[in-house]
Amino acid sequence: MKELRKPSFTLLGDSRNLDAGEIWKMIVHDQAKDMSWTQILRRIRSEELANIFPEYEWQSRPGLAKGKIRMNHDFRVIYKKSRFAGKPCYYIEVAKTQYVFVEEK
Repeated sequence: MKELRKPSFTLLGDSRNLDAGEIWKMIVHDQAKDMSWTQILRRIRSEELANIFPEYEWQSRPGLAKGKIRMNHDFRVIYKKSRFAGKPCYYIEVAKTQYVFVEEK
């Protein structure tokens, strides 16, 4: 069985607290590739996502909190892989806000 690579990407910032123009200059959009929820979890820890996106349900047991859905069930969320400043990055768009994740050092 192939061993999965441990997550190694962490949040750099989002389009609310980073200069959005600089983000888009540094991310190579024409080479951005769609990612699945499973692929994102291979690179970004679910605990980190839960801290960044508390509006979603993160419990592994059945029975969702009232009014909450799981992030992977929200069809409005977009997951992408691209390059940021010449290095691999992942970004997640939720409610028109882009969150950029870069490799940890």
